[in-house]
Amino acid sequence: YKNIPVPTSYMAHKSNFDFVGGYDYAQKAGIMHIADHHVSPGKKQWTWGNGDFGQAWDRNLTDNNGPYIELMTGVYTDNQPDFTWLKAFEEKTFTQYFMPYKGCGYAKNASTKLVLNFEEVKEGVKLMVYPTSCYEKVTIKLTQGTKEVFRTKCDITPYSAWTTTVEGTFNISSLALSVFDEKGTLMLSCKEEEESLSPLPSPAPQAKEPNQILTNEELILTAEHLEQYRHATFDSLPYYKEALKRDSYDVRANNGYGLNLLRRGLFQEAKACFQKAIDRLSQFTLNPFEGRSYYNLGLALAYEGEYDKAYDSFYKATWSYEEAQKSFYALAVLSLRKEELEPALYFVNRAIVYNAHNIKACALKAYLLKRLGQDYIAQVEENLSYEPFDYLSLLLINKEETIKNLAHNRIATYLYTASDLIAYKCYNEALILLNLLENSNPMVAYYKAYVYSQLGKEDAKVQESNLDCCFPNTLEDLKILEYAVNKNSEDKVALYLLGNLYYDKKRYEEAYNVWKKSAELKLEYSVLYRNLSIVSYNKRGEKVEAVAYLLKAMELDKEDARLVFELLQLYEKLKKSISFRLNFLEERKELLLKRDDLLISYISLLNLSGREAESLSLLNSHHFHPWEGGEGKVTKEYMLSLKLLARTKMKNKEWEDALSLLSKALVFPHNLGEGKLEGSKDNDIHYLMGICYRAKGEENEALQEFYLATLGAEEIANALYYYDQSADMSFFQALALFA
Repeated sequence: YKNIPVPTSYMAHKSNFDFVGGYDYAQKAGIMHIADHHVSPGKKQWTWGNGDFGQAWDRNLTDNNGPYIELMTGVYTDNQPDFTWLKAFEEKTFTQYFMPYKGCGYAKNASTKLVLNFEEVKEGVKLMVYPTSCYEKVTIKLTQGTKEVFRTKCDITPYSAWTTTVEGTFNISSLALSVFDEKGTLMLSCKEEEESLSPLPSPAPQAKEPNQILTNEELILTAEHLEQYRHATFDSLPYYKEALKRDSYDVRANNGYGLNLLRRGLFQEAKACFQKAIDRLSQFTLNPFEGRSYYNLGLALAYEGEYDKAYDSFYKATWSYEEAQKSFYALAVLSLRKEELEPALYFVNRAIVYNAHNIKACALKAYLLKRLGQDYIAQVEENLSYEPFDYLSLLLINKEETIKNLAHNRIATYLYTASDLIAYKCYNEALILLNLLENSNPMVAYYKAYVYSQLGKEDAKVQESNLDCCFPNTLEDLKILEYAVNKNSEDKVALYLLGNLYYDKKRYEEAYNVWKKSAELKLEYSVLYRNLSIVSYNKRGEKVEAVAYLLKAMELDKEDARLVFELLQLYEKLKKSISFRLNFLEERKELLLKRDDLLISYISLLNLSGREAESLSLLNSHHFHPWEGGEGKVTKEYMLSLKLLARTKMKNKEWEDALSLLSKALVFPHNLGEGKLEGSKDNDIHYLMGICYRAKGEENEALQEFYLATLGAEEIANALYYYDQSADMSFFQALALFA
């Protein structure tokens, strides 16, 4: 560990074993992860390193100041950033174990029963076996090739590792250690694996621009890749659009683009895409190889309320095996909506034949059995034995208290289940479920209002409740809010929430319009105006309005430091002067200490204003907590303030004071929350120190500092990350060479 000075990831590209572990040789103990490597190939170790930077993170993250090391594993993923698909109603299963072990060192093999190792020692070979349970009369055998060189029968326990040393001279590469249970069945074995260097896997290529891609197939694969990995900066839509520009009836492009539109609640446009795909598929045959387009069209039609057409489309999709189970489930739902209970039961049974673990289908079957007066208890018990969080099954047997204990008043849990019940037209059951919630979240009230209206009762009044933790995000939420706004076009809360959903779905102009109307109706809520500011600047280019909206938001919530930080960012984008931004913050000094990112912005402005002494005072007195995306910002200002103060001393020829300040810049105090990276060469600081020493007549010390100032990369490159060498360091390297 002492030889790892910098933050480092160790990725296991491929393993033929079902374990990965970490071992602390000082404690003679470690942790082991056991899982089938065919479904859990991804393995990684991360450490912040043993340098100053890593030790700062040890202090931040551990009770006793480290070291801090992460073992990471994944299932259905080849590495940490890799994702796989989980299709509608699909179930992926896996089993993994995390367990302690001791006394075995660097394990050669491990299972849920044993950890094995052997090592060459001076006397011969040391054997180590650690069991996870007590095993009696096991046989431990060491062989060299086909020759048995050691055998013993003993009891082993997890209280301590079994170890022994077999004396002699051995070819370690031909040894094998095996453990057999009392019946002679092999429990586990291990051998010395031959070390070899496998070729490094190629890095994933960056996606090309759509117009640079030659074929539609590559465009579709690129779009699907971007969706699968939820790429932070690339969007899949331009790739689908380029494919459709080349061939407007391309089946894959229409399905991909249509699903994007569907997820944004643009059902009409999505329908057109799916219909185009069907037109191409049925060009030569009415029974195409795959039915995905029919299923997708059925979804869009159902969301639009065109249930009869959706029924036909889903039924056609059942002709395709891949779409059958989810299409039969959809047909069961549509049949139930029409009170056609026998057909609904037939369809749901068909869905379960294809996927016995379709929880929604199993719960719906229990509901239908109850409605038909048949035995439903057995189905409920079977459902709950497999999925104890099946809230509809619990509702059927009046287990409301169990639901409350399991759901823990989580809004989303209730609304997801309520959405299913509303889709079934089971409005009474939906109301029972929603009434279990002890929460004033407005989305609950809107769901209730919709249910009441479908029951022919007077709508429940939606009060202006706490909006702070209300995050509608599903298409069902979208339909509920659109219903609320259609019912009452002056419902300012519904308009605000609908705007949030529109913005999330990239429907920016619609978001702006409903937010604007909510503001006109006097919803006095700071986040509304903050959102209006963002859409005004980012999507409409309205700079003056963006500032006005954020100022209004700050007026409504004078204690929210985030609003101050965001307005400061906006002022910077608008190229407001340093003095203007500094005055803006100093009028709100009581908020500066609430957020480290806001405070460091203020400190940066102080440094830019020639007030580095004040900057340094704040840096020394505040305890900072590093945040992702803010790495290096605090330490950068710390070094800058010291360098600026040192330059002033140098101008006044106060060389000793300047050296003292520059020396402090080479070491970060603990309160900054970060340490110095091993690769930091501090060329500018060493160059300035060289100047100071030379001015003092201490030439040897000056030459040493100038030498240190020349270290580091000699080529200028983009500084993409906080740990990259900035281009201006090359300038000081050059100055030092000529000093």
